[in-house]
Amino acid sequence: MDRLRQIDGKILLVGEGDFSFSVSLVNKLPQSKYCNIISSSLETEESINKHQNARRNMHWLKDRGVTVMLSTDATTLHENSSILQHKYKCIIFNFPHAGGKSNHKKNRKLLNDFFTSAAAVLEDQGQIFVTLCKGQGGTPSDRPMRKWHDSWQVVSMATNASLILVNILPFVAEDFGTYTSTGFRSLDKGFHTDNALTHIFEIASSVDIPNDSNNVNIRIDNEIYSCSNYLYRKLLQIRTICKNVNHPISQVYNRLVELLKEPSIENHGFHILLKTSSSNIANNIPESEQASKDQEVVNSNDVTVKQCLESLTLVTDDTKVADQTLILAENLSHLCSQESSDCVSIFYGPVFKPCVISGNQSPVEYHMIVCQPIKIGDLDIQKGGDVNSVLNTIMKNAFEDFKITVQEMLNAISQTSVIEFQLHDTPENSLLAESKSHLVSSIFIKEKNVFNESDNSTPETNDALLVEIGQVCCKIDCGDECKISMYCELNLHKLTCVVYNISDQRLLWSDDYRILNQFSDLDIGLYGKPKEEDSMNVGAEQNDRTKAEQSIHKRLKCADTSIKMPTIKPASMYPMTFIHHMSFWENGEVKFSVLEFCDIIRDITDDVVISVELIDKYVDEDSGRTSRCYALTFQSVDKSLSYDISWKLQSLIRLEVQRRMGIVLR
Repeated sequence: MDRLRQIDGKILLVGEGDFSFSVSLVNKLPQSKYCNIISSSLETEESINKHQNARRNMHWLKDRGVTVMLSTDATTLHENSSILQHKYKCIIFNFPHAGGKSNHKKNRKLLNDFFTSAAAVLEDQGQIFVTLCKGQGGTPSDRPMRKWHDSWQVVSMATNASLILVNILPFVAEDFGTYTSTGFRSLDKGFHTDNALTHIFEIASSVDIPNDSNNVNIRIDNEIYSCSNYLYRKLLQIRTICKNVNHPISQVYNRLVELLKEPSIENHGFHILLKTSSSNIANNIPESEQASKDQEVVNSNDVTVKQCLESLTLVTDDTKVADQTLILAENLSHLCSQESSDCVSIFYGPVFKPCVISGNQSPVEYHMIVCQPIKIGDLDIQKGGDVNSVLNTIMKNAFEDFKITVQEMLNAISQTSVIEFQLHDTPENSLLAESKSHLVSSIFIKEKNVFNESDNSTPETNDALLVEIGQVCCKIDCGDECKISMYCELNLHKLTCVVYNISDQRLLWSDDYRILNQFSDLDIGLYGKPKEEDSMNVGAEQNDRTKAEQSIHKRLKCADTSIKMPTIKPASMYPMTFIHHMSFWENGEVKFSVLEFCDIIRDITDDVVISVELIDKYVDEDSGRTSRCYALTFQSVDKSLSYDISWKLQSLIRLEVQRRMGIVLR
């Protein structure tokens, strides 16, 4: 009821029985809203009389300026000239029923046709309220929840009209004083409203079906590149993220930089591009080596992502591309290890890491790297001494100091989580290898709210709760003066998901207003800042020593942990999920690449396919051919995905994989 009071616009009620709900609603609303209400019923002038109180309620509504309409079919609103005079902020359909004895197929069709018609007369950002009896909807909110085939499948019917479910509320009949349920099996009989639920839907963009999945040509700063469809879409999204100062990734990055600010720190924004031959981008990579690709950094000199992508345009003419394919850097380690500055440097930007489609991950993510050079001067090693052993000791000591900075920085923005470092063994005889970086430690984060202290499991043994968010590496350069460079690379996508309790990383790529509106309410700057009384003490210390002499440890020690972090919620409450199977014979002349397979799927579906699972593989004894069968799971986090669209996407995937990989469909 509170939601209905807040509606500022036209309200359309359809499928009214004796109009008692409309009377109850008007009684709850201010008089100024009466003229905005249209109450309609499928009943005719003759058939309405079967409802005992209908005539009286109709007259009562008309006396207060409410428009009352009979012979109004809820499935043909878009064809009704009277209805079409307005767009509606809210459309309400309480307890729809196709009539007669229960028939799920008829009731699903009723819902499907109603949603399609109602969406055509709904305002932008308007809402459709559909109230169903206990168990009819088929969502997890139903108590009890029926089997899917034994429900009206309300969410699925809504997706056919590009609608998503944004909320479910209990329908409490007692809140509507004069309301009496009527119309059970098209009669003047009541029905049970106990545990009924009101489902609230809004219009969303539908998942696109691409016309072409081939590479496109793009122009960036007068350079023309060949670019995959998936990466092109990601570049456009990256450009949008760069412009949005409220974006969670930007907020996390800016907060980390703020925590690290010292007079000696230089903050470098950057953009990394790769130019490489258009062939062998993802081909012929053994499944056991899916993440190993050496790529050459070409462009990295203090050019910000925003500046670079401002010039991004799609090339539609026949301009030839000089064998250069655009792809983001696989990691930032090259850039950092080549950094010769004597002060701390911070790098930030999108990277590309090949991966299969599985779990909450993306091949394109934002990373941040903090590089800290550590001078150790000349090594005075006695004859016969082991230089590598000495360097290894120095490196470990440097790591322990660097670890404190990194850990406290992460704790400051994620105080509900546990940060863990897992050390890696570094072969001592390889420390002096030229241009080689050594992985020292992986960084994991574990949320406290998923760790039950009463359980026998511990952070050390329950690895399933840990999320890897980065790593610490080092490089030792023994030139005229020996120096160790320690650097920490953080996956800002995964870190941001933990900080803001984001369940699905795809939300960070969304352009849906329901999600973007949540970004504007974020203020990570408040979280982890010193409490007022403690910050005064810190300021007092500046009188005795300079800011440069203050350690991060002392500034973060008094962080305010009482502020609760906000949460980013998905736009769709129960997004539809569809699983399609794909079977084929491998191309016997080329080794099958699961990465290329996943790249083709992304080019067609973007991030709509969330899982590609190999469920069967065998070799035919007679022909020697290898057969594979994959299960592809389709789901959209912010768009409307119907079964028909998922099926069409699956069909495109099959044809494109056949064309590009030379497989034989089964």
